[in-house]
Amino acid sequence: MGLVEGIEELVQMDNPTVEIVECAYHMGYFEEAAAAAEKVAVSGTALTRMVALCLGVYAYLAMGDAAACNKTLNLAVEACQEGVSQPDPFLHNMAIVCVRMLEDATSLEFEGSPKWNGALEDMPRGLQAYCGFQMAYRMLLRGNDQQAIGMVRAFQALAGSRYPVSYVKLRLVAASAYLRLGYPEEATEEFDEAWRVAEPLGIVGPFVEMNPCLPGLARHCLHGKDEAMYKALRAMICRHREGWHELRRRRRYPVQGQNLSALEYSTTALVAWGWTNREIANYMGISENTVKHYLTNAYQKLGLKNRSQIIQAFSKGGVRPE
Repeated sequence: MGLVEGIEELVQMDNPTVEIVECAYHMGYFEEAAAAAEKVAVSGTALTRMVALCLGVYAYLAMGDAAACNKTLNLAVEACQEGVSQPDPFLHNMAIVCVRMLEDATSLEFEGSPKWNGALEDMPRGLQAYCGFQMAYRMLLRGNDQQAIGMVRAFQALAGSRYPVSYVKLRLVAASAYLRLGYPEEATEEFDEAWRVAEPLGIVGPFVEMNPCLPGLARHCLHGKDEAMYKALRAMICRHREGWHELRRRRRYPVQGQNLSALEYSTTALVAWGWTNREIANYMGISENTVKHYLTNAYQKLGLKNRSQIIQAFSKGGVRPE
């Protein structure tokens, strides 16, 4: 039995584990991951229920099922609140990790900011690596690109590639930071290294989740090289965007850019990061006139007039393409 067949059989078990849910999700078996997560949430411990519900949010979001995602998100938040209140330091800290997972997945903010109980070095090495990603990602979102790269390097030195999902996510944070700094060659190297580790293992989840932070990079690195995988990944990204937009609408959060095409989004995101039209054209393999065309369309769809307004719109968050 091959790895893929094994995953398909395992997620159909009466009592799947949270590790199976995680594996199925990261390999792109989103429906199977969601179904298995529901089983774990019913029969698991407080810890596995909390983690499974968080993974269920990720899976439903990737499926584009905002209704199921919203329902699971409410249950996940409740489970995390219960976990934070527990005296067990490990359960308390895992609840914090899960809250951050939910924030990363949805770009929503949740009330309260529980504090870490104990030292990070007391946690399992794999969890340390994932927390490293979460810290680097938050630095990235705050615009601290150099610090994010430094954090990535620190946790790469700590864990290497022994924890492939965390390794891939750390590499993608570095890729995004380099894009924001205007270094497309370095960003490409980081993406290619992430793909080198992920592709043999069938890992696709991180590339879907983090695509908004990587405008045009999957296209730049995979289009024309691994066309079948690029098309499959693009389809996953489109479903994820649909779910993300609808979830924010359901929770009454602002949304901009739902009418932008992927290429219009990429050009406007790069403009917001200070790229010139020529730099965007060279990076995306299109003419400067085509860049101007995409920007003109984006201005009209977003109701904006100039580059300064694009920068302001992206700084507020909530901008993603259709």
